[in-house]
Amino acid sequence: MPAGMSVTKFRQFVVFSELNEELSYRLIDNDMRNTIESMTANFVNKTPDEVTPVYLFEKFDKYKTFVLKNYDIEEDDISPYGFYKISKNVIIIRYVSWKGSILHEITHRFIRADFPETPSWFDEGFASLNEKSTFKDGVLTGDFSLRIIPLRRAIKEGTYTGLKQLMETNDDELYGKRTSYYYAQSRYLLMYLQQKGLLEKYYKYFRDNFKIDKTGIKQLQEITGKSLNMLDEELLTYIKSFKE
Repeated sequence: MPAGMSVTKFRQFVVFSELNEELSYRLIDNDMRNTIESMTANFVNKTPDEVTPVYLFEKFDKYKTFVLKNYDIEEDDISPYGFYKISKNVIIIRYVSWKGSILHEITHRFIRADFPETPSWFDEGFASLNEKSTFKDGVLTGDFSLRIIPLRRAIKEGTYTGLKQLMETNDDELYGKRTSYYYAQSRYLLMYLQQKGLLEKYYKYFRDNFKIDKTGIKQLQEITGKSLNMLDEELLTYIKSFKE
């Protein structure tokens, strides 16, 4: 552990933080607590069965140095805001106030514990939904997010692609050149489902019937009662409805 970090045990996590004490406790008592409560009360059956360390850094240089020294990650592959490294069961975050990285990475941890087979498009979409959300009545509800920008650009440039391509994408493509587009599209699909009251149903049906279709397409059509073409049209209209 880097010198000068505070240590706080909270639920399934141990938080090592170089942030000031007030901010550290506020993040634990809000972002972390709210994510845990939302996921456990509404979505997951299985919670993490081992403690996960969470490292919170303020300065990018210290964050980068810690990652390069302790984990097998190339410098060019380091996320500027944080990540959950599954193989090491560790969350490392460079905190910035507007990003929502704690909510994002804690969501990953709970999904991986409950639905380890989940495809990356869904995992990243759910985490991206929660990173910009409001906690009310025991659940995180997604808010408008600037992740919409790549979608707007694609619509304007005529490069927008539909849900079939998103849901069939592999990790190389998802985390490749169009990663910001795929993150945004998956986020707004799940936000659309949430506003229709279908996200919890879809998550559980997809998890419990994963072998039917590992992409989640058939499960999505079953839960919504709509074809993928119809959902494509509705999602595009939904995306265009935001004026922020």
